[in-house]
Amino acid sequence: MAPKILITGGTGYLGSKILGICVRQGYQVAVLKRRQSNTFRIAGYLPRIKSFNTEDVSLESTIICEKYDVILHCATEYGRRDTPVADVISANLLLPLRLLELSVRAGTKVFINTDTMLDRRISHYSLSKKQFKDWLLAIPGEQARVNIAIEHFYGPGDDATKFLSYIVNALLEPVDRIPLTVGWQKRDFVHVDDVANAIGLVLRLAGSSCCDLRSDSSTLDFKENSASTQHLLQPRKQIERHIISYCFEQFKRLLTK
Repeated sequence: MAPKILITGGTGYLGSKILGICVRQGYQVAVLKRRQSNTFRIAGYLPRIKSFNTEDVSLESTIICEKYDVILHCATEYGRRDTPVADVISANLLLPLRLLELSVRAGTKVFINTDTMLDRRISHYSLSKKQFKDWLLAIPGEQARVNIAIEHFYGPGDDATKFLSYIVNALLEPVDRIPLTVGWQKRDFVHVDDVANAIGLVLRLAGSSCCDLRSDSSTLDFKENSASTQHLLQPRKQIERHIISYCFEQFKRLLTK
């Protein structure tokens, strides 16, 4: 019988790509989502998967009764657009903690958590993600647990507030300047398809471990990344006049949202 997997965040940018990989790998896929979640990214898979709304089902009965082989927690609240801190903690800490405890009771074989490479001091988002990692390692259980810390991923159709999307969209707009800081922060930039494929490989080889998902290239600081993106887009006439300038307060708000 095909293994059963429950995915949280399966309607999101990364989660939907992982969901597609799981369907193609032959998993019996179920997605746990909010009632108001937009399912456009997984519309083609809906006839082939199960879907549960968190508002409509009991997590306990769902996890215990369905007997999943794998739970993959991919749901994330970044805390952008003035999101209450309580909502960030609920999505990034309390929900996966409840799922972890129930998965132990249900005998789930593998629990996989998607984490961030950001330091816990950067934002409420990174703090809540690191706090769950602490609990993931602390709560006893016989299952295999994998914590995957992901660097800055990007790709077509990403959220417009993400750094690379913001830079590309701004360069394509008829504006004279883009307010950024000096941009010394180092980040690795990984394509979302590479991240999803790596997690698909982890699913096949899962054991108890922590791993970081990076690209094979060296890290870039934000200034280098912005300059490279501008150079690639420079031949387009409508953006020839664009320049990169710096504004600390505006970029700080971008990073902490």
